[in-house]
Amino acid sequence: MSSIFAFMSRLLHSKQQQRQLERAIADVKSIGKTHQYLKLGQVYQERKEFSHALAVYHQVLSKEPNNVTALWGAAAIELKNKNLQQACILLQILVRANPDYRYGEASLAYCQALFDLGDFNAAEHQLDSHLSRWSYPEALLMMANIKVRKKNTPDARQILETMISNVQNSPSFHYRKHQRHVNAGQRMLKALPATNCIGQA
Repeated sequence: MSSIFAFMSRLLHSKQQQRQLERAIADVKSIGKTHQYLKLGQVYQERKEFSHALAVYHQVLSKEPNNVTALWGAAAIELKNKNLQQACILLQILVRANPDYRYGEASLAYCQALFDLGDFNAAEHQLDSHLSRWSYPEALLMMANIKVRKKNTPDARQILETMISNVQNSPSFHYRKHQRHVNAGQRMLKALPATNCIGQA
């Protein structure tokens, strides 16, 4: 019975998505403003038709290069496709246009993309800017990781201890959400050398 219910739910959801797509396409044809194109891109993205969504977002960006919704949508798809260089280009434009977009989520994604590319100097620079506004545990962990790579043990230790303390002293729902970051930070702390290694190769 449960499998039949699940199948019917998926079928209903699929039909709803198809109607949304048809409506979005009709709105683009009849109205054709930026809002309608963005809605169409979002519908394609929800349907996991990422190539279509990306094409629509870039159509918006060809006319409005700083449109943050299109930049975020396109960047999210590029990140999903592991196209980090292209994602960084889009996220850089987005963060310059609106550093606080989605409460810092875009800035954090930009930091992560730079880090994953191995551009640690650029990632550190962006993290400095990000952390002046948002103290996401993920960002602090990333910064501590960079400090470790640069043999700056004291700064890495201070950042990790601050992150762990902040999360542990936060409301319980926030602690549960970020407990994995606390665990990762504690593991990093245990692995840090006892002495400062600044200046060593």
